[in-house]
Amino acid sequence: MFALLAVIPVSLTGCVCQEPRALALGFHDAKGKPKPKQNCPPKSNAQPQQPKKKMRGEGGQQITSRTLRDGVKVGQYTYRLDVENPAPGKRPGSLHVQLGGKGSKHYEYDEDKRKFIGRDGEELPAKVQDAIDKDPKTQAQIQYALKSLLGGG
Repeated sequence: MFALLAVIPVSLTGCVCQEPRALALGFHDAKGKPKPKQNCPPKSNAQPQQPKKKMRGEGGQQITSRTLRDGVKVGQYTYRLDVENPAPGKRPGSLHVQLGGKGSKHYEYDEDKRKFIGRDGEELPAKVQDAIDKDPKTQAQIQYALKSLLGGG
């Protein structure tokens, strides 16, 4: 009789049953599933962790409130552009537009959409958003706030 000795390289995970030749050498049952006594780590359903997204303003300056543009008229609306970052790294900084005076509704800047959106999901009126998009001074202030004051952008 001849004895067949096979050397099976162990994969980087240390699990023999993950090797391509494992099925041919009998490390799997007839249905292709690993035999239970293998030296394999249990499978985990946990997803690999994504890198933590940096909080807006985490690396920025501490700013209680700063108005970057004030009293800009667009039709029936008057808007003001503000930036706030009172607790860098503890809570997100804010870049927002307010229509009207003190205490009026805030529209927070969404960097992905490049638009201002209210907390209730309502977008800034289109006429005002278009004016902001086309105004080079306001665009420069938005970029300044994102990069210099909020430490991102």
